[in-house]
Amino acid sequence: MTKPNKTKRNRAAFKKVVKYINNIHIDEEGNKFPEYNRINVPTSGLNIYDGASIVLATISRCALNLIIFCGEEMDVNGIIRNDSHTKDMFKSLMDEYTEGKVTYAEASINMAFSELAKKGLLISKGKGLFKVNPIYIWRNSTSNRLTTIKQELEIMDKETLNAIVKPLLQENHDREKD
Repeated sequence: MTKPNKTKRNRAAFKKVVKYINNIHIDEEGNKFPEYNRINVPTSGLNIYDGASIVLATISRCALNLIIFCGEEMDVNGIIRNDSHTKDMFKSLMDEYTEGKVTYAEASINMAFSELAKKGLLISKGKGLFKVNPIYIWRNSTSNRLTTIKQELEIMDKETLNAIVKPLLQENHDREKD
């Protein structure tokens, strides 16, 4: 099995270089010369919305790492696949980011996908196909997110809908009491 070393998206395309003054050098005559440094700064971000922290606090470490990965790697419609390519990419990135300290077996990743779907963070769209729930996590524009939420709520079965909306309604009720 070959480890992928690149993700679906070109990560460099989502970064900008910020040049900043790191130090000031003064020569013998008292002239000041700036020393510059550069840093790559992400320009694309993952948004995690109100209510997500309650759900995120209750999931396993693998599921937490996986949902963040899914949010970063989902396509513009929020779709992510549970296939060997995605799992290999996830394992490779976890290995890279943690310098080999965190590794997950394929069975753990499959259980994490299942856990995320049960908690409503992922919406099952068929065998091995999921949508990151835009109520909690989104990477694209707000208008695209709201349109996607509306579409999902209109087609979602009532049991799944209640599992997602009920905690949000309870949280809003609790806030109003305070």
